[in-house]
Amino acid sequence: MFNRILVPLDGSEHAERICGCVIGFAKAIGADVELFAVVGSVERAPRPGAAAGAEAAEGAIAQARRYLEHRVLTLDEAGVKATTNVVAGSPAEEIVKRASSPDIDMIAMATRRESALARGILGSVTDRVLHSTPVPLLTIRPADAHGAFAKRGRPGTIVVPLDGSELGESAVPVSLFLAKALEAEVLFLQALPPPYVAAGELGVQFYASDYGISEEREQVLSYLARFVERARSEGVEATPRAAVGSAAACIIEAIESQAGALVVMSTHGASGFKRWIVGSVTDKVIRSSGRPVLVLPPKRTA
Repeated sequence: MFNRILVPLDGSEHAERICGCVIGFAKAIGADVELFAVVGSVERAPRPGAAAGAEAAEGAIAQARRYLEHRVLTLDEAGVKATTNVVAGSPAEEIVKRASSPDIDMIAMATRRESALARGILGSVTDRVLHSTPVPLLTIRPADAHGAFAKRGRPGTIVVPLDGSELGESAVPVSLFLAKALEAEVLFLQALPPPYVAAGELGVQFYASDYGISEEREQVLSYLARFVERARSEGVEATPRAAVGSAAACIIEAIESQAGALVVMSTHGASGFKRWIVGSVTDKVIRSSGRPVLVLPPKRTA
């Protein structure tokens, strides 16, 4: 399912720190790695200084190749087959373009913990790729990369958030494939919104209530049971969890309770100004969890 992972690097320590995490992941699932770098476009316009600009850009490409070839040695020593690729252009556009090739099955990129407003105004390469890529994107926060998968070097638990939709369920086959390859357990999770009762004559007040929550929890556990049964039939240990609260909060809480967890979730890939204000469950989990998240685009079904 995942034979080749594209790993964009920009020469920064921020990006390089995820390499150890990628090595453990790629080695466990038997994937090759392509280290990818994007430099500024080569100047081609026939104007004064154009030749000098093109020469400088070509020099930058050569330097980027040397940089990546040095990093390949680390992967080779770890037993991971790796190649390099350097192109000129806009980073996000070139990454998505390369990922659109049939030989690329996944992208692994570093991400930062940023506010939704900062991301909306300034944007980031990882975020732009997230909402444009045709293949799954593994996001890793460099600050947590060293201990992201604990001592195993790979995730011990794969958390799979489900919401009853076909899109959410499309993450199940992928998560089971990874669980078998990584020798990990699976936690199927669904969030239940907390019930409230309105009261008060001088204004609306809301009080948390347990009204109806037991019945809803049983329905959720019954829904998750079929995925647990499927996992166990494929030799994967799995458990269900019905949590009360917002979807993002429940996912983050589940991740933090598991050592070396990986989240596998589908996303609608929504973009636009509204998303920066309201945010999405996927964005919140990536931004706040500090754990690796594998995001599957809508068309990725199995």
